[in-house]
Amino acid sequence: MNKETGIYGSGLQTELSVALYWGIVPDSLKSKVAENLANRVIQDNKHIDVGLLGTKAILNALSENGYAELAYEVALQETYPSWGWWIKNGATTLYENWDITSDRDLSMNHIMFGEIGAWFYKGIGGIFPDPENPGFKNIILKPNFVPSLEHFEASHD
Repeated sequence: MNKETGIYGSGLQTELSVALYWGIVPDSLKSKVAENLANRVIQDNKHIDVGLLGTKAILNALSENGYAELAYEVALQETYPSWGWWIKNGATTLYENWDITSDRDLSMNHIMFGEIGAWFYKGIGGIFPDPENPGFKNIILKPNFVPSLEHFEASHD
């Protein structure tokens, strides 16, 4: 971690988002690291450039650090690589590989890239478990109001 620049490793999406998501970024540098992540995602044409570990972190790291609108834009992409790319090409399940023409590693029912489902209720709906009362007995509610999102509903029983 370069404390002057707020860059972890070489500044790739996974390096920045995982550090934010896992909570290892010092509080004094969170906004700088989050800004670097946002800039990197914008540099990458608002597409994910992550594998398994980064997929778990990228949307959450953006949403939880002031960039919910950008996370939403990333989630909506319909060109490769993206969840929308899969849908546009007939997917009704989560695949194992972003490349749907891959000769190997292409299970068509794989949870590896499934964090987007949880991100909807966390990153948009803002429904988080209360660490003091595990198992969702209580929740912490921190919704993100994304200006370009016309309608969204999330609930918890």
